[in-house]
Amino acid sequence: MLPCGGFFSACLVAALGTVQVIAGGANGEAQPPLDQWVGWLVVIGFGLFFSFLAVGFAKLEERALVETMTSEQFNTAGRNVGAGLIAAVIVSQWTWAATLLQSANMGWRVGIAGPYWYAAGASVQILLFSVLAIQVKR
Repeated sequence: MLPCGGFFSACLVAALGTVQVIAGGANGEAQPPLDQWVGWLVVIGFGLFFSFLAVGFAKLEERALVETMTSEQFNTAGRNVGAGLIAAVIVSQWTWAATLLQSANMGWRVGIAGPYWYAAGASVQILLFSVLAIQVKR
């Protein structure tokens, strides 16, 4: 076992595909490798960075298109979104982790037809909603 020391209160040792947590606490409990303030710094730092990046791209687009960016144009992409992208967005928003896991579960339980019939049940509402979304866009 490697000794734990220095800044970290726990060591993660990766050897041959296995990970061991070597406790560095007083009671033998595993301690987190970083302090809480480091996590908050990462979250807030990335949030600020990507916020400034998005504002910068919006300003660059406004300068390149030589028109004022309104909230309607920003939120609706200038009403320049095609039917294919609308359909892809609807499917991606309705297909989340539980849907993918259940589809795989159905494939395991009933064979290759399981994921197909599981997806067929959701196809009707996706088709109806995509037609509705296209009509609302017009």
